[in-house]
Amino acid sequence: MSSNLLLADIQKAFLQIAIKEEDRDAFRFLFERDEKEEHFRFARVPFGVEASPFLLGATLEYHYDQQSPELEERVTALRESTYVDNIMQTGNNIDKLEKFKKESEVILESAKLPIHKWESNIATLEDENMSNPSKILGHVWDKREDTLEIQVPAVRETEPVTKRSILSQLGKVYDPLGIISPTMAEGKHIYREACEEKKGWNAERMRRAYEDAKENRQSKEQRLEKMATRIRTQFNGKPTSKRKAS
Repeated sequence: MSSNLLLADIQKAFLQIAIKEEDRDAFRFLFERDEKEEHFRFARVPFGVEASPFLLGATLEYHYDQQSPELEERVTALRESTYVDNIMQTGNNIDKLEKFKKESEVILESAKLPIHKWESNIATLEDENMSNPSKILGHVWDKREDTLEIQVPAVRETEPVTKRSILSQLGKVYDPLGIISPTMAEGKHIYREACEEKKGWNAERMRRAYEDAKENRQSKEQRLEKMATRIRTQFNGKPTSKRKAS
């Protein structure tokens, strides 16, 4: 497992891509001015359009393919480290990460796609004036402590405990990598019990359900208070109750 992370962003990546004149009708929009509707067309790929990530990805692939064969190894490393407009590379060797940083800048600069906001848990690899902590894939990243913070919203005591509110609470935890999935099992069990009651979405459950939810949250806080940045232990286990774990 690599111990160092290098992270960067392609500056204004979508806006660097021009739209052909004959394709701009697909990016037409209306703008009201002086109580009149005016028609406009985007000349650059806008952020937020469904096709935008594909257009950016195809553009990057085109430029990667245009590089000379001598750069194949470096281009492959950059291609595998690119996620939409973000670049992420891991490694244990700081010199190799520094080399990757410089070579990536040269390759993408040739495509007029400048890289900026270099961040790392290694201070010498960072751009100047980068804030700490910062955000990485929706999580708070403390680069000096090298820790990730996954936020679990508080359960409001005044909120009725219903099937809808339980599912809503579970959905508020943003964890696409599944880092804290094991701690969510009890909450999912509480929701399953609510479903088994055969009540409506807004029917209030017994007070015991709230106490279960509160206890579940406190348990999460205790388990997540401090997580090791590097885990080298393998865990094996099986559920004690098939019904509860499913």
